[in-house]
Amino acid sequence: MYRVVSAKVISSRKYKSIDGDAFLADPEVSSLVLDPQDDILYLVDLYNITLRDLVDEHASLGTKEMPRMSLLPWYNNDIWVAKRHRRYYEAVDREWFVC
Repeated sequence: MYRVVSAKVISSRKYKSIDGDAFLADPEVSSLVLDPQDDILYLVDLYNITLRDLVDEHASLGTKEMPRMSLLPWYNNDIWVAKRHRRYYEAVDREWFVC
């Protein structure tokens, strides 16, 4: 049986939920377009800041707690290797059977 060790916090964004038209329209009113500069380092920093702000606005960062499970005491590397071999030979057998 598994034993819960601690919780792991996972952060993610839902990029598929971004409205493409709104996302593409927002950079047109940013300072990157409205106030161009000649300094390349300043422009790179401004580009990164603008892109980060746009992503934060359209796909906010969400967090989720996932419990970490410790492995069973009998589950060691030898068992893991044996399972990998078994899965490999099962896949080979499936390929052979299909042909």
